[in-house]
Amino acid sequence: MKKLHASFSLALSILLMLCGCSDRPGLMPPSGGRLFEVLVVGDDSSIVRDVLQQDVPGLPQSEPQFDVSAIKTDAFKSTLRLSRCIVRLLLTLNKTEMSKSLSMIRNKRNIKAERLIQKMFGITMWVPADFVASKQGNDFVWLSNNSPTVMKNIVVYRDWNRFRTADGKLNYYDNPIRHFTDARNYWLGRNIKGETDAMHMSTVGRSVTVTPFGKHADGRLLYRGLWEMTGDDMGGPFVSLAIPLKSPAQRGNFDCWNTVVEGFTFAPGKKKRNAMRELEALLYTVKVNKKSNKNQ
Repeated sequence: MKKLHASFSLALSILLMLCGCSDRPGLMPPSGGRLFEVLVVGDDSSIVRDVLQQDVPGLPQSEPQFDVSAIKTDAFKSTLRLSRCIVRLLLTLNKTEMSKSLSMIRNKRNIKAERLIQKMFGITMWVPADFVASKQGNDFVWLSNNSPTVMKNIVVYRDWNRFRTADGKLNYYDNPIRHFTDARNYWLGRNIKGETDAMHMSTVGRSVTVTPFGKHADGRLLYRGLWEMTGDDMGGPFVSLAIPLKSPAQRGNFDCWNTVVEGFTFAPGKKKRNAMRELEALLYTVKVNKKSNKNQ
């Protein structure tokens, strides 16, 4: 493991290290910072930071290889560019592999399913050719490869949920995770059933996290979490992209804020990382049609 980290660190340094301005006199401004001090840009998962902060061998106490400061990509401006040593992640390893995943399905897609999603929701996205099983409902589409070993699924739905309870009280969603979870449980619980109607999909409590998605300026959010089948021994991970409508829609006691595109897997006893990464990669193909009906 140490050799792997050392090799990774060396390769990363060669490929991504951007040296600050040299100490030689000239037209460039002088670089700043102390020796063995590194500025890491865009390391959202702290992969590079962890490598650079491994202990220096041969010392009687614990000291890191480098003193590391970390910032987000959009904060890399002005004087920070004059730092002596900068490691800037141009592409994370995950995104590189996701791009490869997309290139493998570029010409192997279910065009019929893509057209259905476009017609119903006003968005375009890639759907792999092997997603041939489907279920369609009002404001809801479920596609699956129906594999007996690693089942991969895509659902697209509007996040309709009650904004007024039966006794007339209003539900206020000041927490995006609460709104997402309540709407997901309401919508998928009614459309994805087990062997009986008493068995239905739900979200595992407190498993959900949320982060901004990509560079889109329309407020897209990415949710990750775990699902389970209420009343049955089934479950797995999911990743969901919430795309805000131009303005919330209302139908009776229900409101809708987003179009949600979700990928989830069911693979008991099997590894799920690659399947989930493939499904997440598909979320990067989602585009909103400019002429789509915002309240469709």
